[in-house]
Amino acid sequence: MDNSLPAFATETLLDAFRTHYHRFAAAVANLVSNPTDATVIARLGDDLDEYTAIYQDAVDSSHQGRPVLVQTIPSDGPGRPRIYIDPDFLQWAYGQRSTAGIARFLGVGRTTVRNALLSAGIAEHQPSPFPIPMDFAGFPPDVEDLASAHAAPTSFTGPVSGISDDELDTLLIRLRTHYKRAGLSMLNGMLRRLGHRVPTDRVRSSLLRIDPVRRIFERIRIRRRDYRVLGPNSLWHHDGQHGVSVHNVRIERLWVDITAQVGAAWADRFVLLELRHGLDINNTAHIWLLHILFLGTINSQLAFFAEAWNQHRIQIRNGPNRSPTDMFVFDMYVNGVRGNQLPVEEEGLGDDELEVYGIDWQGLRDDSILDSQRQNNPRTEGSSSWVGRVGPPPDLSEVVVDPPAGTLSNEEVDGLQAAFSGLIGSADEDDIVSLWSHALAYVRVLHPDVF
Repeated sequence: MDNSLPAFATETLLDAFRTHYHRFAAAVANLVSNPTDATVIARLGDDLDEYTAIYQDAVDSSHQGRPVLVQTIPSDGPGRPRIYIDPDFLQWAYGQRSTAGIARFLGVGRTTVRNALLSAGIAEHQPSPFPIPMDFAGFPPDVEDLASAHAAPTSFTGPVSGISDDELDTLLIRLRTHYKRAGLSMLNGMLRRLGHRVPTDRVRSSLLRIDPVRRIFERIRIRRRDYRVLGPNSLWHHDGQHGVSVHNVRIERLWVDITAQVGAAWADRFVLLELRHGLDINNTAHIWLLHILFLGTINSQLAFFAEAWNQHRIQIRNGPNRSPTDMFVFDMYVNGVRGNQLPVEEEGLGDDELEVYGIDWQGLRDDSILDSQRQNNPRTEGSSSWVGRVGPPPDLSEVVVDPPAGTLSNEEVDGLQAAFSGLIGSADEDDIVSLWSHALAYVRVLHPDVF
């Protein structure tokens, strides 16, 4: 695909903006002094239209196109043409939106989407949501009426999970044990990640049963504001929590949530091990043992949290609630597929302008966000520039889990993990205490001078 600007636009978008800005300023100054001059007004409108056309063309050429999701295939004989919907897209979309929602997005009828779902084997006929009619005496209808009843529309809504109330309560209790700050929306995302499509009313009723004090419904106030880029993948945020950078501020909002949902609970557990169960945080061998025993569990919790977060519905100002997955994929089809290349309209930016591209200036005035950034990013590592970089940062978060020098052999490490495989992986507090205490005693027998 040709990503260059059209021939008539010989200047970059940035140069065009600067040029047209001076024209706008001059035209407005003229308009103020001559408010009834129709020629000035017409020229101002023409100039605005010209810049808008340049901008729109630059936006259109900054991505790799929009995949074709719907095709109209002419009929071989008489009859209406057939509408073909990409089955891969349909498979994904059916797990994100209702049949009506998919139809609205594609601009086709619901019947067309239903037929495509059936044809691709993605959905099956569900029982009709309407009861079989009875006559006034309460008897089944005549044969003719029964035939019309069977002709009633069937449901094409994705099948709702058959999980019982007791099973749902147990599952939510387990999720709340590991993610104590998770609210209704986040728990719904976790259920979807686990493959359960449960109506919100059922989830709410279950939460009232397991937490009758209703602490679960204490709202965490989140100040949201409009956040606009050209499309998904236009601007990436990365923060491995090392290095101080003004570009980290926006993603620091997510770190606050991750710390509240996952990090804080593990910090409390490790403090408990330090206060009551022999953990010496100044002993590198003890830190290594923590990694061996719990790093995999923490990573699994973080991965599940990320996957569930991508499925949870976010309240959007002046729009329907949408999940991050919904926004990323559906908006990619609307605004064009983008990768990690620099969009054409930004190729004219200088290094100074690139350095401040994407900075959350409002976030830099948010004390809570800045406090989190200061606490979690070591000041000694300094800051870095992203100008001229391609691909992921060179220094990603990594925890090296090598045994203390001259202590455990690979066979002894394997034996340690095998001995406590029944406890490794559990995030229950009692299991964590038991695993640490017994594993510490185990390695002290092998190397008492180190542990």
